[in-house]
Amino acid sequence: GKILRINVNLRTSANGAYGIPADNPFTRRPGALKEIFAFGFRNPFRMSFDRQRGDLYVGDVGQNDIEEVDRVVAGGNYGWNVKEGALYFDPRGVTVDGAAQTSAVPGRTIPAGLIDPIAQYDTHWEGHSVILGFVYRGEALHRLRGQLLFGDFSRLFNFPSGPHNYGRLFHL
Repeated sequence: GKILRINVNLRTSANGAYGIPADNPFTRRPGALKEIFAFGFRNPFRMSFDRQRGDLYVGDVGQNDIEEVDRVVAGGNYGWNVKEGALYFDPRGVTVDGAAQTSAVPGRTIPAGLIDPIAQYDTHWEGHSVILGFVYRGEALHRLRGQLLFGDFSRLFNFPSGPHNYGRLFHL
């Protein structure tokens, strides 16, 4: 998955519907889509900007073992499908716990400069689908001020009968 960055007010694209900011990281790379801002996500689910600092955060739903939260940087490669979170990903899923492992999969090339998440958790213990929230900048809850708040859909995933219960909230 990729995160795209466009300017809806510029309207200089081929179809005239939007424009591409000149400082997008791939505007001068031959053959690359100029709209791409960052890539290497499996399933980015919800993102938000910290209104005070301008940082962009995304929750990236994993495949087998790891849910992750990323701080997105221009041109960043977050590693899917070579990595799931900070672990290496084996698409064959031959390890005991699934597909994540601490050493690179034999025969797979690891690109340089992959960015690890700022937080991750194991789907076997903590939850199954990260849902990003926001950086709290309110006044009512002083201990949470400046913390990134996010949740998980359900700790117990009772497919197909449901209910899915024990959703969780986290702060970072």
